[in-house]
Amino acid sequence: MRQLILFAFSLFAFAGIAAAQDLSGNWAATYDQDLPGKSLKNKPVAIVEVKADAGSGTVYSSIKSLQNNFAATCQGCPGENANKNSVGMVWCKNLTPVPGKPGEFNNGWAIDPQTGKVASNVQAKMINPTTIMVTCTESDTGKARSIKLTKQ
Repeated sequence: MRQLILFAFSLFAFAGIAAAQDLSGNWAATYDQDLPGKSLKNKPVAIVEVKADAGSGTVYSSIKSLQNNFAATCQGCPGENANKNSVGMVWCKNLTPVPGKPGEFNNGWAIDPQTGKVASNVQAKMINPTTIMVTCTESDTGKARSIKLTKQ
């Protein structure tokens, strides 16, 4: 009986870890600060779709819709994203699961359609089943940024 209880507890714990790593779905993205010329702090700016790449295990996210006058086109973005429509654009990619830390991802890359800034060292951490904190460092300024994602 004791072994059965231990097995059931282990199975429950494993299921909780697996669920915590599932970031897939639609999330509302909210900035932690205002941007030049725009008061966006603590306001949802977009609905993003988070998906996992089955082949590599990495996580990426694309913009599904915009809110609060967020940039309709990728203003100042480099390369293939220059003046691209923000809706449908992949804004964050290559997030890799952190071994031994369920619900944590790192080594990602992101681009901010509002400013055109590219960010490196993107990390995501599932705070609870409905909240993900995404942090990054702006490549040109070294400034830390955060975006909160709330499950929709």
